[in-house]
Amino acid sequence: PLAILAVRRFGGPKADRDALRFLLVWLGVAAALIGLSNQQRLRYYVPIVPPMAVLLGWWLASAIVTHRRDRLRRLFVVLWVGCALAFVGGYHWELHRHNRAGDYGRLAAQMKPLIGDAPVVAAWGTPELPLAFYLDRTVIRIGSERELRDVLAREPRSVVVASEANWAGLAEGDRVTAVAHVLVRRRTRP
Repeated sequence: PLAILAVRRFGGPKADRDALRFLLVWLGVAAALIGLSNQQRLRYYVPIVPPMAVLLGWWLASAIVTHRRDRLRRLFVVLWVGCALAFVGGYHWELHRHNRAGDYGRLAAQMKPLIGDAPVVAAWGTPELPLAFYLDRTVIRIGSERELRDVLAREPRSVVVASEANWAGLAEGDRVTAVAHVLVRRRTRP
């Protein structure tokens, strides 16, 4: 935030102001697109890193020139190391929590013989990305019972991985058969 405010107050040459504004637009557009995404993966934030790094570098360079160098250098090192440790620790904790909560490898091992040459594998109420990874094939996401019926009408031999809540909501007359019941994910407390 301080770097962004410094850009707004910067009164240097026009070319420098234009370059800094370009970085702000780049940062803003990338952040807005990530914010609109319904699946915010960590890798989606990569496009934000270059403009943020340049802005922070410019801001720190200008701050070092105008303030005491030694004190600011120590502060920068402490903040940088603290942020890096917080990021790595938080990422490791989240990854560990996610891996502990879901056993998609076991599910995929049990599903592969059942899937065979099914034309479509769909996920309904379960994350499709881990399934696609462990099954090593495309998995489509289904968001509603209507979408499920559409998929089954197009491809009757489709395989659907559904959450227990979604499965329980199906009507008795539906032409859907459960071939396996596997606990994939335990509830975890944040």
